[in-house]
Amino acid sequence: MHRDLHAEWSDMAPCDAHMHLYAGKTFEWNLDSVNGYMGWYGVERAALLALPAETGDWWRDDGSNLRCLGVKAVLNAKNPAKRVYALAGLQLGDGATTGPAEGLADQARRALAMGFDGFKSLIGKPGLRKRVGIPLDDPVFDPFFDVMEQSGKPFIMHIGDPAIFWDLENAPESAKRNGWTYDSSFPTLEQVWTESENILRKHPGLKTTFAHAYFKSEDPDDVERLLSTYPNLGLDMAPGWEMHIGFTRFHDRWHDLFERFRDRFYFATDTCNSFGDPFMCPQSDEGWSASSDLSAYEGKFNWAYDQTRNALELKGGEFEVNADDVLHHFRPLDLSDEAREAVMRGNFIRRFGADPAPIDRDLAQDETRRLLAMLEKGIPEGTSPAAHEASLAIARRWAAAPVWPC
Repeated sequence: MHRDLHAEWSDMAPCDAHMHLYAGKTFEWNLDSVNGYMGWYGVERAALLALPAETGDWWRDDGSNLRCLGVKAVLNAKNPAKRVYALAGLQLGDGATTGPAEGLADQARRALAMGFDGFKSLIGKPGLRKRVGIPLDDPVFDPFFDVMEQSGKPFIMHIGDPAIFWDLENAPESAKRNGWTYDSSFPTLEQVWTESENILRKHPGLKTTFAHAYFKSEDPDDVERLLSTYPNLGLDMAPGWEMHIGFTRFHDRWHDLFERFRDRFYFATDTCNSFGDPFMCPQSDEGWSASSDLSAYEGKFNWAYDQTRNALELKGGEFEVNADDVLHHFRPLDLSDEAREAVMRGNFIRRFGADPAPIDRDLAQDETRRLLAMLEKGIPEGTSPAAHEASLAIARRWAAAPVWPC
């Protein structure tokens, strides 16, 4: 196992609160990939976050929810000792419109009833926020948030991006390459922060986690204000690497925040078969294939996993992160054993549950047929032909299965 190579780490098996699947591979490939990642890296529980609406040139992946729920069902049936959770994503209408408010709420009801463990939203990412064209706190979303608040299920939201992505001259090359730089036509970071905090005000019972430490690692004072004000708010530690700049620059403040609010932070990697790319899942796997040989996973997911674990596990010294061909040196958080256990494992179990929600196969089958009927009408606006074919394939497969989806 990977952690056998790190004598400085504890034997604790972490729970990963933020993973994705890769739309460009077969269902079996994703099964092997998740199983191999969890096995080689010693991950006890993992949350798969669906992304039916993304931010690139082709922004729709209508099969994303079904893919995550299917991987959850198959892997949990094969190996109950490794618990896989699935969080649905909101499916937007053609042209990235939201549709009627009650329709969004109904999506939440259907997803939770069929066995999803919560929801993930990417609408706070600037590109998708611009495409949707309405504020995150618009009343159209209120019925959806009401359903989630009443359910008590976790809701994970991506809000903003690193501040430097709005600096067109100095933004990292990887951000420029991926189309993640923002001019005045995009909402500002301050704007989406304001909108997202309004959601917390309107829905105080919503079990919200802001991903990537809310891109506020350079402002621990405001993080302290937020955590003090909103008792159901959590932050996950999914990289970008730039998060550790703030953790290191304000080391003592962050150490104190992690100790004081130890029940509000989550181990997370954003693992999505990224093979070391610090900002996105690449469109090529460079010839690598998911394998039943777990040692084949060494080096494939280290970039995200190691930096998150080093920040939590190491006592003193420093750790290195290579990003954009620059070697960065960061300080670990120097946490107590109690805080480390909470962040790496305990908080996940308390928020997501000790066991994944059971899947209602009949409802899942109904949802599959509903999706298939929509996809067979033609390629929805914003969908690439390849993504449409992949979504069709999985929907046809599950719709035809006598026992869904195993």
